[in-house]
Amino acid sequence: MQDIEKMTNILLALDYYDFLLTQAQSRIVRLYHESNLTFEEIGEELGMSKQNASNVYRKAVVRLGEAEDKLGLLKNEKNDKDIIARLEAIVEGEKCLESREQIKKLLKGLSNY
Repeated sequence: MQDIEKMTNILLALDYYDFLLTQAQSRIVRLYHESNLTFEEIGEELGMSKQNASNVYRKAVVRLGEAEDKLGLLKNEKNDKDIIARLEAIVEGEKCLESREQIKKLLKGLSNY
């Protein structure tokens, strides 16, 4: 997996499963990915060693991965977005303007949940 894709998946998982992490784990993941701090900088900011910051980060990422494996919220969201995109493509080919507008309205409701 590419680094950017991996980082994006970690941040998305954090949005869904943040409540499963300790405050320190959540903060370290955010500092690492959102603020682009090194583990040494994170350790300095939080009063811990570079190694401890790295260990806490790794445990948090493992926990996020386990939560996704069990619950699949990210996977479901990606699947839903794919289905919506395919339906939108079909709608564009629909000849009946009234039907097309009704379907677009329904799709908009799905994409805003």
